[in-house]
Amino acid sequence: MNLKILTSFCVVLWINSCLSLDSPKTIYITGLVGAGKTTFASLIKEKMPEVDILYEPAEKWLDVQGCGNLWDLFLKDGKRWALTTELYIPLARIQALEQILKKSSNKIIIIDRSIYEDCYVFAKIAYAQGTLSKLEWTIYQEWFAWVVEHTVKPKGFIYIRTTPKIALARMQTRGRTEEKDFPLSLQQQFYQYYEDLFNNEDKKPKELINIPTLIINADQDFKNDTVIQNECITAVKTFIKKV
Repeated sequence: MNLKILTSFCVVLWINSCLSLDSPKTIYITGLVGAGKTTFASLIKEKMPEVDILYEPAEKWLDVQGCGNLWDLFLKDGKRWALTTELYIPLARIQALEQILKKSSNKIIIIDRSIYEDCYVFAKIAYAQGTLSKLEWTIYQEWFAWVVEHTVKPKGFIYIRTTPKIALARMQTRGRTEEKDFPLSLQQQFYQYYEDLFNNEDKKPKELINIPTLIINADQDFKNDTVIQNECITAVKTFIKKV
């Protein structure tokens, strides 16, 4: 199955690399599981109709063509499902991005989560915890380097920065069955890796060093507080003009 996924991924990336140089700017919304990325993306769409939004295609891995919930399997047995998950989720993202790039008439696309998090947060933690073996991690790194070289480059990131406890509380509020036992300790791990990736210039990987990041304090109630909403949208508009 992994070989089939990898082969499909290569084909999609080759198509992606052949897209027009006039393709829209791609800006990624990033942050902890439960941080409120989708809510923030919906806010941008409401306030900025000139921007296209590409939501995270979670339905793809929550039900893989009727064959099972990959995210649930990974949370229950990470060692068995880590590599499959780390290959399939980026594939779903790239496929979704390819489709919107083909049909979008807008100059800017805001995308819910990126393949960079898949590598430098989720896969990296899986390796640190031993759910990815050294061999799997070595293969994955080589594969990801090729992916980065051949796919569309981001113009910027919007980091929805939340503390682990708040992100976990939001996860519990949305009520996904597979996330009901999600541990705070794992959120805390995620948080440190996100901080290193998007809020620590000394620890950024080389391919992200010159890509700007807008940091949003998402511990605030941007979902319901209109004053905070307007402040956030103003910050996003200013950021987009600069990238």
